[in-house]
Amino acid sequence: MTSKEMECLACGTAIPPPSRKGAIFGYVRMITGCAEIVFAVLTIASLFISWGPSFIVCACATVTLELLKRSIHEVSFENGKK
Repeated sequence: MTSKEMECLACGTAIPPPSRKGAIFGYVRMITGCAEIVFAVLTIASLFISWGPSFIVCACATVTLELLKRSIHEVSFENGKK
């Protein structure tokens, strides 16, 4: 099928148009994942260097970003994105 066809050729069932909402969840998940990696590196670095945020702040941000990433993943699958 091409992107312009709006019904199945075999059975004639109408196909819903693609949603941009799934793409937005993908971008947010990517940004959240990158931020989580940055804070995980800062968490380890904060043990050895004195500049930047403290260990507790970095660890809390890493855990919060992981929970946010999982939540976005569940919401995106709940809305039909697979």
